[in-house]
Amino acid sequence: MKKITMLLLLLVFSGALIFAGGEKEAGGTGAAKAKVIGYYMDAADDYYKAGFQVFKALATEQGWKVLDVVGQGTAPEQLAAVENFITQRVDALVVVQNSPQTTSECIKKAKAANIAYFALTHNPPNEPGLTGFSGFDWVLDGKLAGQSAVKHGAKRLIIIEGKLGQGTAAGQTQGFLEAYKEAGKDIGSLLANVGVKGAGGADLKVVFWGSGGWFADPAKKA
Repeated sequence: MKKITMLLLLLVFSGALIFAGGEKEAGGTGAAKAKVIGYYMDAADDYYKAGFQVFKALATEQGWKVLDVVGQGTAPEQLAAVENFITQRVDALVVVQNSPQTTSECIKKAKAANIAYFALTHNPPNEPGLTGFSGFDWVLDGKLAGQSAVKHGAKRLIIIEGKLGQGTAAGQTQGFLEAYKEAGKDIGSLLANVGVKGAGGADLKVVFWGSGGWFADPAKKA
């Protein structure tokens, strides 16, 4: 499934790059110019790594060069990597974001430099300059988990999200709570106040809500 998703993204990539920069070298030689892609991952995450490996393999088949940078989960690293890629005049950017706010700034910089910007995994801000996005239906993912919890009669909930504000985890939480609501359960105002201590209804209460930063040890501590 991941390879199919990446292949579709690569096809969109090809069209976007041809449209933006032209497929032929200047001078009328007819030789195709090898594209250079700047690829940023927010952290050394196995999921991100798997996506990168598939992308790089497919890009290599196209004769493209992929420059990759892996951050340690901080916004300044994403911004610095994007700025560095822009300075190197890459043909396109592929970014697994730290946060939508940081991505918004990065998209503006890429747009000003006329460089295509593609977001992966986490939902980016939908604004001018965003060329494409490849991810997953995180709300549905959470909803399936919620439906299972309803069947098992879960009423007291501890939510440890990946990284607060990143968008992905919030989508999963939203889907989880929607599953209860769609099942006719009383969840009070949880959809609007999931982080408020004691929020909930007769059928579901959130005992604790926090972040594990996508890592197991911090999640266990939380």
